[in-house]
Amino acid sequence: MPGPVRHDPYGDRLGLERGRLRPYAEVVDEQHPTMQAFRAGKVERQPGRLLRDYLAESGGAYEFNMPIGERLKQQIIELATLNDDAELKATATKSHYVVSLEHLRGLDPNKTRIVVGLSLDYTHEEATALGKNQHVPEGDRVYIVPK
Repeated sequence: MPGPVRHDPYGDRLGLERGRLRPYAEVVDEQHPTMQAFRAGKVERQPGRLLRDYLAESGGAYEFNMPIGERLKQQIIELATLNDDAELKATATKSHYVVSLEHLRGLDPNKTRIVVGLSLDYTHEEATALGKNQHVPEGDRVYIVPK
């Protein structure tokens, strides 16, 4: 099975005005949407995982090998085909995506809870062309909290 794909740490593809796959690793603080949902009783488990757990999995490296699920792979292929983006399309052949945790260095791994994931961002034009029902504005994200 193909190994992980490396991209720049934040998935930014400078100078391109088109959709992209964007990894994220965010601190779960009191203002984070998942923590607000937890405090409101909408989710049962405290969101995120301790940074130390991610570091233990990676042998101390400030990165996480995020699995790329089949549904996301299909969405990546759709977007890459629309934009004739060979680099993005190659991502769909990989099993994992390396998400950098470097920006979290210096935080207490025993107290810092984080959420890590991948977001496939579309422009309005791409969402329309691909028949997506909703276009999520830049910066908005749906968080899924594992049970």
